[in-house]
Amino acid sequence: MKALRLAAYLFVAILMAGFALAFGVYQSYSELAQLNLEAKSRFSSWEAAGSPADDLLSELTDMTNPYDSRARTIAEHARDELAENSAGSSPDAAIHRHLLRAKAIRDVAGIASEYPQLIQSDLFKEWRGSYEAQRLVSESALQGYNDAAGKYNRVLDSFSGKVISLLFTVPPKPAIPG
Repeated sequence: MKALRLAAYLFVAILMAGFALAFGVYQSYSELAQLNLEAKSRFSSWEAAGSPADDLLSELTDMTNPYDSRARTIAEHARDELAENSAGSSPDAAIHRHLLRAKAIRDVAGIASEYPQLIQSDLFKEWRGSYEAQRLVSESALQGYNDAAGKYNRVLDSFSGKVISLLFTVPPKPAIPG
């Protein structure tokens, strides 16, 4: 009789542990779904914040080119590379495009800084203000996405998150370098 009672207690304990695990996985799955939506929304905001970068690069190139033709070469190289990589809609492809635009702007701005008469012009000062405003908006959106991706990845790294990722092959969200 004692063995039967012990087996019944053991069965109830295992059953309770199974329910607790199932409830934890369900909670994590619900939380992952919400965090996934938030991360996607924040990623879209970050992409939208970076959209003026093409116009800013064109404006800077047009200003700098009369002083130094390297500006046009850098901008054309960046546009060619962007055209080659425009097919991908994955987050990694979007991150690569953003980093490529940012590098081209930095490179052309570096060339522009070699010409004091250019950087002292009203047109360049106006461009610089627009660039700084766009950069601040982009950095804010970047921080929002990285925070959301970090929360998502922390839930995915929990025990129940690992169970979910094994069952449904859920990948982590990439962090955007900034």
